[in-house]
Parts: sequence; C-alpha cells; structure tokens
Amino acid sequence: MSIASEAIEALHEAADAYNNKIAEINLRMEEAEALYQSKLASLTTLKYAHRDSEGRSYGTDWGDGLTTDWWSMRGGVSMELTLSILFRNDSSSWGGAYTEVLYDLGDGWVSLGQSGFDGPMISGASAIPTYTRCMLIPALNEDSYDVRFLLRHKSYDGTLQVNASRNFSGDHFGSLLQVIC
Repeated sequence: MSIASEAIEALHEAADAYNNKIAEINLRMEEAEALYQSKLASLTTLKYAHRDSEGRSYGTDWGDGLTTDWWSMRGGVSMELTLSILFRNDSSSWGGAYTEVLYDLGDGWVSLGQSGFDGPMISGASAIPTYTRCMLIPALNEDSYDVRFLLRHKSYDGTLQVNASRNFSGDHFGSLLQVIC
C-alpha cells in the first residue's frame, strides 16, 4: 500500500470518527431539548375555573351544588383552590351555611372538609353575602391525574339559597370554583 493510499484511508477513518461524534452530539442535543421542553411544560401554570349560576335551595341536610368537569393536573404539585359562593339567607334567625369541598380522582368522592357554620350568619336580619375561601391543597397524586370537584351545602336553620334571589343576570355572576396549579 502506498503512502497516499494509507493517508486516504486514515482520512476516511478520521472522517467516519468525526461523523460518528457529530451524530452522538446531535443525539445528546435532541435528548437535552426534549428534557428542557418537558421541564418547561411542568413550570407552566394550569388554571381552571367553573362558574355555576343555577339557583338552589338547601335545608338542614347536605345537598349537592356546583360540580366541575374533569381537569388534568400535574402530579406532585400543590393546588390553590378558591371558592366564591353567592349565598342568601332569608331568615331573621341565627342562619348559617355549611360548605363541604369534595374531589374525585375516578374512584369516588373524597371530602377535603367542611367550613362549619359560616357565610350568611346574621342574627335578627336576612343576609345576602358572597362567601369566599382560598385553600392550599397538597398534591393529590405524584403522577399526572384527572380530578373533578363538588361543593355541597346545608343550612343551620334550613333557609339557605345559593345563586338564588339575587337579581343577577349573565353567566359571569354565579358562584365560582377556581383551581391554580
């Protein structure tokens, strides 16, 4: 083999090694970009809201109210849940409303607890308040999941109304459940 042939063969080997190294670098860059995009997506804030304008009355037993659609959540991330409920209590007695927040991951409703008698509690006068609560809920699952929420209400004396007899119009003025994750 001549010196020129050996040099050409050495150049081909060097070019092959160079091309293999470039292919390896490109593969690593694609993997790094995929990881970056995945982490970037996990930093995106998810915000869901469900507005309910249906008028309902509640007695002294628990009754279902606002129920959200299924919402997709990232696993391992806490949620901020905010309630804004339009109450009315046409009683001059002590009044009082209880609100329970429940969630479902697909295997039945689980209670996050209830407010105790709160909201339209006024002795000697009727009340038309907007009840607002904000709560931080730890991650409900370590993996991504779907969840829905349900609000239940009852009245201390049986005279509680939600979204009723308030003379509002339009879908933007009902009760609201909002989740930021």
